[in-house]
Amino acid sequence: MINNEKLKVENTDQSKKRLQHSLGIVLGILMIFVVLVTSFEALLYSPSFFLTEDKAYNITDEMRLYNADNYMRFYTVTIDYLSGKSKSLDDTLYIDGQHVPMFTQSEMARLKQFKSLY
Repeated sequence: MINNEKLKVENTDQSKKRLQHSLGIVLGILMIFVVLVTSFEALLYSPSFFLTEDKAYNITDEMRLYNADNYMRFYTVTIDYLSGKSKSLDDTLYIDGQHVPMFTQSEMARLKQFKSLY
């Protein structure tokens, strides 16, 4: 009788250890996944990432975003829209002495399509 009880206790202890080990592995994998997703989002929404890409493709000059305020405003509005913090892209920039729309209607339509995919 005592041996049977010891076996039951040992089996219960082994089952608990297996469960704890399995949960530890699952939580470890989930933690890695969360860190990767968070890092990706932090990079994706970072203006410095876009500045690096802009220099590589000469976008800043093409769009006449020479002014740091215009640059940051442009990317803040764009990132806020794509991340869901803002619902509108209607904004203007001060370029060459005049206020110009930040996006044309076709660019707004394209960003709307991109946001629905994103």
